[in-house]
Amino acid sequence: LFLLKPHWEESERQLKAHPKGYFRRYPIRSQAALGRNDSVRLFKALSQSLQRYSSSDGRSTGFAPGYALRLERKGAVEAELLVSFESTQLYYFGPGRPLHGQLRGGADVFQAVAAAHGLR
Repeated sequence: LFLLKPHWEESERQLKAHPKGYFRRYPIRSQAALGRNDSVRLFKALSQSLQRYSSSDGRSTGFAPGYALRLERKGAVEAELLVSFESTQLYYFGPGRPLHGQLRGGADVFQAVAAAHGLR
């Protein structure tokens, strides 16, 4: 689980200077590795709050993610998600085109899991 600063970094120089400080061009504030139970809680919250989704390229206007998730299996990244409860949107990056979704809740679960791991 990553907590992000909702600021899209345009500078390639900045990204190259601090490659581990960004998640899909958004600065990382803090991060924690989650166990299975917390991961299931977050994905359940997202699946219950997802209203609709579509294939989408680029970012929507006003998209400012506060959270990100990276799914890994045996050290390989399988998918990444950017989540913005403020704009009620998420982006899923996996094999193929990115998926864009509209949310209707779930922030309370993300806040609780982040707080349980000392993320601020």
